[in-house]
Amino acid sequence: MKMITSFEATKDLPIPQKVKNALRTELMRPFDSSESIVSAFWKELGCALLCLEGSDSEASLLNQQPLADQLHALVHYPEWVITLQNRYLLALTITNDEGGGFYLLAPLDLPLPFINQLKRSINNSINHQTRCLMARKPKAQTSNETTQSPANTSNQASTESLTPILPTTNKGLPENSAKASNEVSNHTPIITQAKALKLSPKTDKHVFYDITKDEAGELLIRLAGNEGGGLHSQEWIKVSEILDILDKQKDKPFKSTLLKPLFKSTSANNAGFLCAVLRSQDIKLIQPAGNNLYLHELTPDYDECRELMLSLANTDPA
Repeated sequence: MKMITSFEATKDLPIPQKVKNALRTELMRPFDSSESIVSAFWKELGCALLCLEGSDSEASLLNQQPLADQLHALVHYPEWVITLQNRYLLALTITNDEGGGFYLLAPLDLPLPFINQLKRSINNSINHQTRCLMARKPKAQTSNETTQSPANTSNQASTESLTPILPTTNKGLPENSAKASNEVSNHTPIITQAKALKLSPKTDKHVFYDITKDEAGELLIRLAGNEGGGLHSQEWIKVSEILDILDKQKDKPFKSTLLKPLFKSTSANNAGFLCAVLRSQDIKLIQPAGNNLYLHELTPDYDECRELMLSLANTDPA
């Protein structure tokens, strides 16, 4: 068993060179194949990779903490499970709202029960490339489609940019960010590719979001992408359902996980990224609770901002 906490250390793993090359390619894929970007991401967000060998036993692994908890999360809540060179298994679970991850690399023929369980997940996992935030060729998403893939978008991102009701937008997304289609069947775009600063105090990266209304005039919001890495869903969420939850939080702080039930996808970043959007200067429904950046509370002018948000349904895009 070998645990590494830096991307550079993948060069020294005791695995065949072809597997090593395939591993490094997969780890760099969400970061535009940039070694410097993925290295910085691992360092900032505490990513780790566990490489198992033939001599490792399940008892020895599960008797170690926090390793046992990490393996439990990986087996029961994997983001994806793939094979490398038809010889090794690579699996990922997300460990924090900012997209930090715990990877497992193991020979496919390693006789451990949890490895066999992960192997059964390979065919059930969404293709790894579609789960990479910076996928090159996103697919189209319809208005009634809920997806667990953060890259379920159109084959070519729309180049049109509507003037939003709220002021801040990102009309030209950075090259290393996900791009979501602005064209959704039966939806009227109101705000496209607006941005919000992520929650981490160590980052200057942003989350991008869209707001539309459907044929019935219902406001919908989705996470359209983000800078710097981190898997998430792009499913549409009803603004009214968000407000129903927030209305009950007056005078008490809450965690991002409060919003997890809004998503059908289980990606760990969904709730945290959505809270970043709700904190943005353009929406201002919530703010940090005291000195805890990862705890939230309603803003003093919550009621006013709530009405402003709902009023978007009555305004046509410019």
